[in-house]
Amino acid sequence: MTYTNNIISILQQITEQYNRFFLVVDKYFLSDDFMEQLSNKIIVKKEKYEGIILADYIKDSGKQIFNITEENIEEIRQIYYMYEFTDKLLMISRKYVNYGSLYNFVKAGLLDMDEYLKAITD
Repeated sequence: MTYTNNIISILQQITEQYNRFFLVVDKYFLSDDFMEQLSNKIIVKKEKYEGIILADYIKDSGKQIFNITEENIEEIRQIYYMYEFTDKLLMISRKYVNYGSLYNFVKAGLLDMDEYLKAITD
């Protein structure tokens, strides 16, 4: 599979520019409120955002949400699983959950969504 230069350049820019980025893989289980809270939790230091959210997300809820297509999300997910190119990426997904994922604690009832949000942004 060949990846588009566009995706590679986006990933290069993001990993150089931000300390952390969130890839929202399956947005449909997340509420607008959660996305808004996640957007607001990304801190600004020296007038620069410390993180960014990559999502196929319609509602504009902040400058930190970078809208990309579902195909782009799938490409990034596959590249990440193949190369694990950075430790700055946090994948938010119910569909592609690895063992040890924080979302497993939500599914098991050990964390609620507010605790999950706090854990992924701290």
